[in-house]
Amino acid sequence: MAVLDADAYLQDRLDQQLAWLSKVSRANKRTFLRLRILEVLLGTGITIFSPFTTRWGWGPLAIALAGGGIAVSGSLLALNRHQENWLRYRGLAEALKREKYLFLTGTLPYDDPTTAFPRLVTACESLLSSENSLWNQQMSQQSEAPATQPRPPAAG
Repeated sequence: MAVLDADAYLQDRLDQQLAWLSKVSRANKRTFLRLRILEVLLGTGITIFSPFTTRWGWGPLAIALAGGGIAVSGSLLALNRHQENWLRYRGLAEALKREKYLFLTGTLPYDDPTTAFPRLVTACESLLSSENSLWNQQMSQQSEAPATQPRPPAAG
């Protein structure tokens, strides 16, 4: 197996991880905000329209459906942990970017050219390994429900 140099590692490993983390972080953020906005709109609709339900034949059904929508939205948020995943993936991306830019600028702890690259790899792979461990732990907690979150790319 060929040994990676710094440029190859940055391009083939770190930049790909950053792109993936950015993509899934954005997707989790969008889903979280959409479901939360749906809850707010449905809850507000119930509050506003409930006094008029006796005037409309379909009013009670609409209120019941809105209440059910709130329950489904809240359940999906709790089950899939979109907010938690959004923040966790964004935090990991920022930590990896920090290491990358410290390395590229030769800033501590990457100021010694003989040890800079191995330190970068160790720091980044440690961050990625920690994320994979957290993901495995989250999936084991959801073992009774289908795994709907994409698995982070392998850390090694």
